Amino acid sequence: MSKVLISGYLGFGNCGDESILMAITSNLQQLDPDIHITALSNNPEITRQNYGIEALNAFHPLHIIKGIKNTDVLLSGGGTLLQDETSTRSLLYYLSIIQLAKFMGKKVMLYSNGIGPIHKSYNRKLVKKIINQVDLITLREELSKKEVERLGITKPPIYVTADPVFTLGSISNDETRTILQKEGIPLDRPLIGVSVRNWKQSHLFIPQIAAICDYIVDYHQAHIVFIPMQYPNDLTMSNKIQEIMKNKTYILKKQYHSKEILGIVGSMKLILSMRLHTLIFAGIQNVPMVGFAYDPKVDYYLQVLQMPTAGDIFQLEVEKVQEQIGYLFKYYDDEVDKLRKISKSLIQKARKNDELLLKLIEKR
Repeated sequence: MSKVLISGYLGFGNCGDESILMAITSNLQQLDPDIHITALSNNPEITRQNYGIEALNAFHPLHIIKGIKNTDVLLSGGGTLLQDETSTRSLLYYLSIIQLAKFMGKKVMLYSNGIGPIHKSYNRKLVKKIINQVDLITLREELSKKEVERLGITKPPIYVTADPVFTLGSISNDETRTILQKEGIPLDRPLIGVSVRNWKQSHLFIPQIAAICDYIVDYHQAHIVFIPMQYPNDLTMSNKIQEIMKNKTYILKKQYHSKEILGIVGSMKLILSMRLHTLIFAGIQNVPMVGFAYDPKVDYYLQVLQMPTAGDIFQLEVEKVQEQIGYLFKYYDDEVDKLRKISKSLIQKARKNDELLLKLIEKR
């Protein structure tokens, strides 16, 4: 029996990161029904319940050592784990897990990672030193490959694939409709999904997003549905926008798992989002979108999906976004067809992550 240990931002209620774990788990179990998967989680009990896998406390040293000791391969990822934009502490945590695994003689794979930004000189040197020791790297975008090259990471084999979430399936249309009805969301008009997150000085962009949402209600006769991806942070942000809007809007009040959110996104006419994985969900479901860029990874995937970006979240031009939305409505069928072709290609690239992992496991 092959054993895999997954290290990532797990057990924090972030739908994007949880969807990565769900995709990795289901894909590996399909490829190798005998594989044993363990995850390091902030909430091991919930992780066990949600995914039917073993889970250990991600912040208990003895649990971490036990997990690494009993695994064949450590997967670090997916997501953007190696960055110091949020904090150096999180970067050092993930690097320490990788370093400990190599010290204990284990194989390590960076699984569909986003890399960067890494600002501090010392952090960049440390990342280069430790990541040059891993056995395999797959990256979810070319942007990360360029950062890896700038860091001087050259020793492990490196592949650009795609985010594993592109392989995720959703709940049925009937199940989605039931959720929306229970949430009190009327289905008499097109639904526009909006996904926002708390970010630095959010008060600088909340009024613009509110104005864009009011425009959609007024000129496109649609209902706005806020889709929180992380509780309670995104819920709080959604409420702040709702409070200053003049039109009635709706917010998903309950917390839903990844396949449910994917189904909900699929029921939307358009998606407006700061959250990367909401945009990826829209891509999977062939729902046209406009992205608000707070991070280069958002702009990158919008380019890959050939969808419009509203630009820097702190420099939103309301009229420009209105024009982008108008364009998507006018050429809606063409945009859906375009997304269908692009997402099909990304699904194939995403499956490469698991194929490469299984080859690594087979190297005894």
